[in-house]
Amino acid sequence: MPIDDLWYLRKRDPDTKKLIPSKRHGRGKRWRVRYTDADNNDREKLFDLKRDAEVFDVQCRAGAAPEVRVKREEARLTFGEYAQRWRESRESGWATETRRRIPQNLRKHLLPVFGAKAIRSINLTDVMGWLSRLLDDGTPKSSVSLYFGLFKTILNAAVIDKGFPTTPATG
Repeated sequence: MPIDDLWYLRKRDPDTKKLIPSKRHGRGKRWRVRYTDADNNDREKLFDLKRDAEVFDVQCRAGAAPEVRVKREEARLTFGEYAQRWRESRESGWATETRRRIPQNLRKHLLPVFGAKAIRSINLTDVMGWLSRLLDDGTPKSSVSLYFGLFKTILNAAVIDKGFPTTPATG
């Protein structure tokens, strides 16, 4: 989230070594802060004073600015709740075997570990720990790959639905 000076270009004059004024020089608000809002959309806000832009930038980075705060119900959405919605929305196009297998894999392997966790709080360490436990328990690698694929699909859908900005399953 950089702070940009809209009155000067980033290039310097080769002769004087001074910044080159832009077309906007002296008109309008000078400082621009680019940030990502709560819905994961890129936004910008303009300021007259650099210190105001810096304060807003710090608030955005900390998640304290109203523009970037996530709604409480979205922040508390658990993996189990989202997985249930995900399954119900896609179930109609599945074959009979898939309709049986997906809920079973969710119930046995994903929900006991991640079901009660807020989907936004799942991190790479949690995922790696879960995969390590599966392998340590002697779960075949093909099954671990299947469970992880289902987990990754659900998290990718949550990112697309703007449930959270990134997925820990890609790390």
